[in-house]
Amino acid sequence: MESPKSPSRKYFEGNIYIRTPLVESIELRKYCAGRQVYLKMENCQPSGSFKLRGISNLCKYALSNGYTEVVCPSGGNAGLATAYAAMKLNIPCHIIVGQKTPSLICDSVREYGATVERYGTVWEQANQYAIETTIDSKSTFLVHPFDHQALWQGHSTIVDEIAEDLDGEIPSIIVTCCGGGGLVCGIVQGIRRQGWEKCTKILAMETEGTHSFNICVKNGGRRTRLDKITSLVSSLAANEVCEQVVKYFRENQPQILSRLITDAEAAKTCIHFANDHRFIIGLACATSIAAIYTGIVERILTKKEERYAKKWYPDKQFYQEFEEECFLVDHEYRGKLSRNVTRDNPQMRFRNIVINFGPQHPAAHGVLRLALELRGEYVVRADPHIGLLHRGTEKLMEYKTYTQALPYMDRLDYVSMMTNEQCYALAIEKMLNIRAPKRAQYIRGAHALDVGALTPFFWLFEEREKLMEFYERVSGARMHAAYVRPGGVSQDLPIGLMDDIYKWALNFVQRIDEIEDLLTESRIWKERTVDIGIVSAEDALNFGFSGVMLRGSGIKWDLRKTQPYDSYEEFDFDVPIGEIKIDDNKIVPPSRAEMKNSMEALIHHFKLFTEGYQVPAGSTYTAIEAPKGEFGLYIVSDGTSRPYRCKIKAPGFAHLAALDHIGKNLFLADIVAIIGTLDIVFGEVDR
Repeated sequence: MESPKSPSRKYFEGNIYIRTPLVESIELRKYCAGRQVYLKMENCQPSGSFKLRGISNLCKYALSNGYTEVVCPSGGNAGLATAYAAMKLNIPCHIIVGQKTPSLICDSVREYGATVERYGTVWEQANQYAIETTIDSKSTFLVHPFDHQALWQGHSTIVDEIAEDLDGEIPSIIVTCCGGGGLVCGIVQGIRRQGWEKCTKILAMETEGTHSFNICVKNGGRRTRLDKITSLVSSLAANEVCEQVVKYFRENQPQILSRLITDAEAAKTCIHFANDHRFIIGLACATSIAAIYTGIVERILTKKEERYAKKWYPDKQFYQEFEEECFLVDHEYRGKLSRNVTRDNPQMRFRNIVINFGPQHPAAHGVLRLALELRGEYVVRADPHIGLLHRGTEKLMEYKTYTQALPYMDRLDYVSMMTNEQCYALAIEKMLNIRAPKRAQYIRGAHALDVGALTPFFWLFEEREKLMEFYERVSGARMHAAYVRPGGVSQDLPIGLMDDIYKWALNFVQRIDEIEDLLTESRIWKERTVDIGIVSAEDALNFGFSGVMLRGSGIKWDLRKTQPYDSYEEFDFDVPIGEIKIDDNKIVPPSRAEMKNSMEALIHHFKLFTEGYQVPAGSTYTAIEAPKGEFGLYIVSDGTSRPYRCKIKAPGFAHLAALDHIGKNLFLADIVAIIGTLDIVFGEVDR
């Protein structure tokens, strides 16, 4: 054991765990008779599971009672949570694992600063060994994975967060895996604290072979030991549940149900959930979610399960529904029903409807699909479904040279492709430690035009067409230009182009005035735009907005001002006359004239286009102010001529994610207008 350290007061007084999101799943609703299903994303905890809530609270309890180090007999999530909590509290930690525990888990525990010792083949042997080593120690505290009051109190915070997120709504059922029963005890305490015990049930799920709680239920609430663990779900392996969870089951406040699934059903759930949510889960997590896929939850909610009793007998609450005295004769009830008794009228039932918006909708900006939940004509929830235009751009770039990967930038935000090229070129230049000539910088800045933002105004199609002609004259292509290159641009501006752009800019001011006269005082325009889709400055920052979306919320942020690039820091300037690319034939191909006169230039040209240029090993993040917002590239080089990894930060991705927040409680027709203001291009969103 290490020598005792002074505990961290910061984490002792605050929370080591984090508040995790409560996410509604549209895909799971069809398995629950149309009921709303929420997923509590406890996998977002720093240690990877809910265990951090209870165990961090238990470690604080140990410190407050004079203990200076902790020991935990667990090679799973409990061990990881203990090691992480001990690291944050700055106290020594020792984890005892079985001989079959994977080395990967042991390495993860060691990364948190804990020591690891292997003992026994099953958890009970490791637990007994931990008890023997700590029983006589006054400074070492044994952290039990599921049996301690402080641990249950920490787990109960899950229900507190659920209550806050549901904002007054009460869940009908909370589904969880059981294991040793620690999480179930915490949920019971949380439900009682919220006053839900009369209306919320707990469904404790186990697999066949780890059914230590289910066997207690079948034995009438008597704590029973499971002889042998035969399931593959080792995280739930406990031969005997804690006494407290059995006590809560007998009290029946709230009602605790127990159901079993097979290992095969848990494995199928992992695959099914990954297909529905693009998210991989483990067998332990799948044990609880399988209750939905196998129809267990639906049968409980619709009361289609077989009841243990064939006859139903009234309770005290049933008698209170009658004004007059009620007599029981041959199991029949006679009496006058009170007017206060509420009856279920099928005609008074209201249920939200879910419709598909896209992907063929004319206002969907390409291949956008939205699952819209409507209450009448109002939007309750909008869930974007992306990926229909996914092409694996980032992976494809790993198999291309830096020059060959450049055209992929054109296919992201393809209506303002040169801004993407500019960001890519700046990133490569930063890694090569080179700087493009001044004229090339000015050319690249001048061509970073927001063509896409003009497309919603159909009366500006003529002006947009002129812009596309400028693109074609300078690069030879209207959409996929591949004009901006690392070290400069591919070719100089054609003669007369700058004069034509100047004339276009003068006339464009008049067209803007025409638009202003047409729209500013238009009643229809105001009704569809004023006070529609408002985003506060705080929400804009939280959703990761950038560009015009961020500035529209009142935050002054423009990368061309805050982090200037390509001569943007020079406000007043004349167009320089000079080179348009750097003079380094190892990066920029030589001209045809040089190739005809120089063998060295010919060799450079051959090697450049067959092998590419090598970029020094390292990484860089480069961002520019694109028309849609902050467009960034994180490139990792391993010293070869191909990028080892390229991660694209698309501004439209964050903006689309906020659609549910922006469009809530607005009309369905307003969603179309909001999508137009977001200015989304799915080439960059799906990548």
